[in-house]
Amino acid sequence: MSAAGKSYAFNVDFPDTKQKYALTVKNGVMNYSKDAVLQKADANISLNRAALDDIALGKLQLGNLADSGQVKFDGDRAKFKEMLGLFDKFDFWFTIAEP
Repeated sequence: MSAAGKSYAFNVDFPDTKQKYALTVKNGVMNYSKDAVLQKADANISLNRAALDDIALGKLQLGNLADSGQVKFDGDRAKFKEMLGLFDKFDFWFTIAEP
């Protein structure tokens, strides 16, 4: 699946670090703004920073966290999951440089 032609808009709140971000994806480019709130977001998402790190590393699945209450959604949860599915997946021990 490609991000071309897709657009996403989310407000992300990290209560543990007291940080808020507005996250948008348009034309295959992700942008964020710290301490900003989108008025017309697809969803408002609240989760601890460590949970986001574990989702990004593939240690945890978003659905499991949402069902357990570790991630709170107000809006289109499926759209956020779709956006996460667009991220490239790399092998953890990929070669960076070779002689």
